[in-house]
Amino acid sequence: MSNKHVARSLTSAVLCGAVTLGSCTPPPVDNPPAHSAGDCPRAESPADLTTPDGWITHLAAHPDDSALVIIPDAATPDGPDTVRKNADTALDVASAAKIIHLLAYADAVADGSLDPDERVPVAEWEAFYLPLDGGAHAAALERLGMDRREPSPGVAVATDPDATVTLDDLVSTMIVESDNAAADWLAEELGPETLEAAAVKAGWDNPRIPDYLGSMLAILDPELAGDPAAASRRYREDAEWAADILRRTPGGYAVQRDILRGTATATAGDLAAVYTTLATGGGGPAGEIVRRHLEHTDPDGYTAIGHKGGSLPGVLADAMEIRREDGTTAVAVLITNEVPEEGNADMLLSFAWQDLMLRAVDSRETLDRLTCGE
Repeated sequence: MSNKHVARSLTSAVLCGAVTLGSCTPPPVDNPPAHSAGDCPRAESPADLTTPDGWITHLAAHPDDSALVIIPDAATPDGPDTVRKNADTALDVASAAKIIHLLAYADAVADGSLDPDERVPVAEWEAFYLPLDGGAHAAALERLGMDRREPSPGVAVATDPDATVTLDDLVSTMIVESDNAAADWLAEELGPETLEAAAVKAGWDNPRIPDYLGSMLAILDPELAGDPAAASRRYREDAEWAADILRRTPGGYAVQRDILRGTATATAGDLAAVYTTLATGGGGPAGEIVRRHLEHTDPDGYTAIGHKGGSLPGVLADAMEIRREDGTTAVAVLITNEVPEEGNADMLLSFAWQDLMLRAVDSRETLDRLTCGE
C-alpha cells in the first residue's frame, strides 16, 4: 500500500542541484511556451520513469489516467503559471490519502479531543498490521527504537506485548514510514465521519476514507474485495481465520492492480486544495500540527517541504507543499494510475517524479514541457 521510501530526506542535489534555481523563487510569468505541438513528447514505448524527462513523456502519453497540478506561487493558486491537467478526475492515490487521517488527528489535538502524549498499546496498533506493507511497519518500529522480532525480511512485530508508544509517535509512523496499521488504528479511533469532516474543512470535496487492512486482505482472498471493513474486523477478531489467510500467496502485479483499484481515490485538485492551505500557513493550530508531521525532513535550499505520497501496483501519487527561503510557497501534485510493472522497483528507488515536481514549480522550461502544445 505504501511507498516506504517516499519520505526519505530530500537532498540538495534533488532539490536545487538539477536545475539552476537561484534563490528558488517562482518562475517568470511572461515567457511564452517554448514548444510547438509537433515537438511535444509522445511515448510509443514505456518511458524511462527513473528520469524526470521520462515522467514528462509518461504524463503526455497517459492524459486520462494521470493528473498534475503545479502551483508555482501558492499565494495565487489560480495565477497564470498554474498548471492543472485532469485535475478534477478521481484517481487512485494509495497512501497519499493518509493526509486525511493527519488532518483529523490535528483537528482533534487542537480542540483537545486527543492528547498527543497519550500512550497507545502497541498490541492495539499491531492488531491492524498485515505484513504486506513493503516493510513500513518494521521500519517504524526501528525508528521508534522498539524491541522487535523479525520472522522474515521486512516483517516485524514488537517483542513486548505490553509496550506502548505516544499517540503522536504513532501518527508519525503513518507519515514517515507510511504505516498502514497506524492509519487504520486512527480511523477506528476517530470514526469515518470525523475524518471526512476534517478533509472537507481542508478543501477536499467528497472524501472517501480507505480501509487499508481490509483492502490489502483482498489480494490474499479476492472474495473479500466487496467489504473491506468486514474483512478488517474478521482479521482482528478471528485469530484462526487470520492465521489461515496469512498462509495464502497474493497474485501477481496485474492481479493486485485490478483488485486494489478504488482503495483510496482523490482528485489532484482535492490534494492541491489541501496542500495550498498548508503551504500558505492556513489551518490555525491544527495546520501547524499537520505541517510539523509532513515537514519531517530538513532539505537544503528550502525552509521546508512537506509531502505525503504512496504507491500500489499501477499507482503512484505524491503531493507537496514547498516553502522557499525567500518566503514564497508552492504546491505540486502528481498522480498516475498507469505505472507499468517493468522497471517499477527502479522507478520507486529513483524518486524521479519528485525531482520533476520540484523542477516544475521553479523552472519555466519544465512548465513549458509539461504544457507542450496546449
